[in-house]
Amino acid sequence: MLLLTQDGKTAIFLTQIVKQYLAASADNTNHVVNFDGKRYSNVYFTVEHNVILDGHGSTLIGDGTHDIFLVTGKSNFTIKNFIINVNNNTKGHGIYGHHVYDSVITNNTIYNCSDAINIYQIHENLTITDNTIYDFTGDGISLVNFDDYMNDDTGFANFVGSTVTGNIITGGEYGMFFGGNFKGDISNNVITGSTYGMEFKGKRTATNGRLELDLMDNVISNVHTGINMFNPGVDWLYAFNNTITTINQ
Repeated sequence: MLLLTQDGKTAIFLTQIVKQYLAASADNTNHVVNFDGKRYSNVYFTVEHNVILDGHGSTLIGDGTHDIFLVTGKSNFTIKNFIINVNNNTKGHGIYGHHVYDSVITNNTIYNCSDAINIYQIHENLTITDNTIYDFTGDGISLVNFDDYMNDDTGFANFVGSTVTGNIITGGEYGMFFGGNFKGDISNNVITGSTYGMEFKGKRTATNGRLELDLMDNVISNVHTGINMFNPGVDWLYAFNNTITTINQ
């Protein structure tokens, strides 16, 4: 874990957090790392495997250069109950990385950023629920899996899906962006004021990607486009009880 801080007491507390991180990376059991609900400035973290990070309402303020939580190549982690001010709405990310598996991001507030949650290249079995995202310029939640399953039914059948539910997203270019392959449940999200409520698109190329999706009970309002559906391989799409209101009726 990397961090910067200007407060001596904060440095002592975060040093204790580092020790817990090291323990988490040393074995295959889950380690709970509890923050104490306070405010921390100029911080950023590299998340380890097998760790539950519970903010208990702690506020994390970025240094304006680094992403707050880097999750590249990690699995079996939970990030929950943080208030995250990325402090960079041009290139800053709240939770960012590629090749991410079997993890949970829940009940966080993320703002003042480019992308709030951006998982790119590869993901499987993610649960992203009950987050509040606002004051961002890019993507609220972006998930990309660009494996080539177009002629690989067995590979796509073994691809583990994800759940994206109960998130509240305001503003930005894309409320939610899904690139390449997605399988799972997108439901009960509220998206308002984005240019595009949701977009589904091929990645790395426009002709790559398969979709198996339950899309239910989402409310999308005050947007230019409700849902852009450009995914090239829609195997299954069940869309039910979604409410979409665009700026231009």
